Amino acid sequence: MATLIFPNLPDHLDLYSDPNQAIWQYDSDGPYWNVITSTTRKNFSGAKLYNQNIYTLTQDFSLIQFQDVEFDIDNYYIADNQGRLTAPTTGFYRITVSYFTGSTGAGASYSFELRKNGISIDSTTLGPNQNTSYDQTIELNAGDYLEVYGKESTGTGTINTNSEFQLYRLGFTPGTGVSNHVAFSGVRAILNAQSNTTSSPLATTWNNIDFNTNANVLGDLYWYNTEPERLTIRAAGYYKVRSFVNTSSAGSEDSYTISLRRTRGVTTTNLTTINMSANDFIELDEIFYFQEDDFIELMISNSDNTGAILDTSYLELVREGV
Repeated sequence: MATLIFPNLPDHLDLYSDPNQAIWQYDSDGPYWNVITSTTRKNFSGAKLYNQNIYTLTQDFSLIQFQDVEFDIDNYYIADNQGRLTAPTTGFYRITVSYFTGSTGAGASYSFELRKNGISIDSTTLGPNQNTSYDQTIELNAGDYLEVYGKESTGTGTINTNSEFQLYRLGFTPGTGVSNHVAFSGVRAILNAQSNTTSSPLATTWNNIDFNTNANVLGDLYWYNTEPERLTIRAAGYYKVRSFVNTSSAGSEDSYTISLRRTRGVTTTNLTTINMSANDFIELDEIFYFQEDDFIELMISNSDNTGAILDTSYLELVREGV
């Protein structure tokens, strides 16, 4: 094997290619060099469950035992725990659940809960012949598990065969020994209270974050409370932008205007714009290419000079690749 000659005085996370084409990364916390060649590719990891047969609900909450596996990479599903998906590693995951209710029942007689380690993290009610979906980015520790529970108040309700339960890893939680190529990079900005609107378009001021990590190899973040209206891109690449906006009861039909605005240098561009009514909601899920130092804001106005968006609203940015 050829002698390895590392560069002098490397900086944290510096890379080195040795004569055998292996890639090494320097960790100043050690200090030591790690071989990361084998982890520079982002391998898929996840599972998707469904039922080939109609599933019957009872009047009390019970575990929905999704029994059929469309795919399972890295052992998320164990046959002895039907209906459960378990995170194999600590990281950030995307979870999607879709319910299609049967024709029996009445009103909002169906209830569903998504549970993490036995504790409800989301709940919803439905009527017969309806569908609802849950789609979120969530951080899980290795061994955390997710399950769906359901009930129908008349005891005759069913879930149709096209209902699904899916969990897949977006990236590892950043930390020592985790290559930047496979570490999760993203942010979700949230509100602590409703945000009032006026007739002038104003950037939403975000009060807090659910996660905010790995914007670049220097350890910068996407959101800082010194500039609470914006999410700033620190490395050029392709990003998924997701947003949920829920309007209050004030205002009239189509009185709200919602725009996702990008600023590049001194130039602002509305990437997408939509009008909304009072007591309305909208979801955005789209891929954009951003350059370093671009920033995005959620611009909102109400032509009636009233109204607000509720504290369920958020703006999320996840790097998909450079």
